[in-house]
Amino acid sequence: MSQASIPARPASTPSDELYEVLADAGCLVVEGLASIETVGAVRAELAKDMAAVSADEDDPAAFYPGLTRRVT
Repeated sequence: MSQASIPARPASTPSDELYEVLADAGCLVVEGLASIETVGAVRAELAKDMAAVSADEDDPAAFYPGLTRRVT
């Protein structure tokens, strides 16, 4: 079985193309959308909660692949 890949596009991509890719693939990574400062602030805010959860060993083919930490 082949592994599906998540498409990625830069933030400068026209929105029509982003919508098309999202509709086709069902998911999309938009790169460069947030500044480094914003990413750092979000990571800092979530650090305590993320440190409190373990990396679950799930089925790597499942929706949430193995060895991931999730806070819901």
